[in-house]
Amino acid sequence: MKIFWKHLVVFNLDAGGGAAGGGASGAAGAGAGGAAAGSGAPSDLAAAAAAHAAANPPSGQAQGQGQGQQSQAYYPENLPDTFRGANDRETIDKLYGDIANRPKAPASAKDYKFEFASEFTDKFGDMKSDPVLPIWSEIAHEIGLSNEQAQSVVPKLFEKMAKAGLIPEPIDINAEMQKLEPNETDPVRRTAKAAARVNAIAGTLKGLETRGILTKADASRLSVMFADAANVAAFEKIIKLLPAEHGLQNGGQASDGLTPQDKAMRSLYPSMFK
Repeated sequence: MKIFWKHLVVFNLDAGGGAAGGGASGAAGAGAGGAAAGSGAPSDLAAAAAAHAAANPPSGQAQGQGQGQQSQAYYPENLPDTFRGANDRETIDKLYGDIANRPKAPASAKDYKFEFASEFTDKFGDMKSDPVLPIWSEIAHEIGLSNEQAQSVVPKLFEKMAKAGLIPEPIDINAEMQKLEPNETDPVRRTAKAAARVNAIAGTLKGLETRGILTKADASRLSVMFADAANVAAFEKIIKLLPAEHGLQNGGQASDGLTPQDKAMRSLYPSMFK
């Protein structure tokens, strides 16, 4: 080992030129001869050491170099600019912040609170007893919609359904009464006259139900039809064509179809006619 370091020192000094301490020419000659014998050894050793150091840098230095050579931040395709950070970590933070702050569904379907604008309620009602809303609440909760998101769907859905004829347009009662009595200028008298016509039809249906000509379900179905002026007028035409034997007299007004004798018997012996 001492011999190796001795030669290494001699080679290094030789690179500086001349013999140490102005020594004899024999020593210089011997040094020259030795250098000639191993001329390439020091440079090869230094090159090997340098290559090893480059391939195995200290851990801290290697980490710094790796960071310096890191490629640019990764962004998924079509990621909006608002979510693009200066590096991957900042991008992830932005994406997580957006997800964490999104509106959430209420605890249960029953916790949805629907409040609609007057433009909607004037047309479709306040929806408090509508059977569709509880069903929609269940669906909205299953797919995780917030209260605002679930509520915003309902007006759009009902408008589209109304335009498609899937639900009837709401009826303006005052407008229908105006149609029934267009020549009456006084609002109170107009309402009274229109109501009398509607009540006459209702009485006729009740009479037909009493006589067994219509079932209760039939009368119920027909009763929802004379809520507008056009249907009232149509009913009046049909009623006038009904024969008296069905219990209809006086231009279609309803009666119970009983003769005075029948009525007297029923009043005297009511238990016989239950």
